[in-house]
Amino acid sequence: MRSPISERMVVLLVAAIQFVNIVDFMMVAPLGPDLAEGLGVATSRIGIIAGSYTFAAAAGSLAAAAWLDRLDR
Repeated sequence: MRSPISERMVVLLVAAIQFVNIVDFMMVAPLGPDLAEGLGVATSRIGIIAGSYTFAAAAGSLAAAAWLDRLDR
């Protein structure tokens, strides 16, 4: 049996990782025009890139959920 302290630390670690992930994703949207200029692409293409990231994150989450459901809690 795991101790409550170790479970709490795992939950805090996962929460911190998710927070960094969300902040990273949220910071890209306002920087879209600057990124487009720096990469030499049209501003309209940044929406496609952001949508591709969202689609990939959703697909990865579904795959991870199917795999993680096999583990005991």
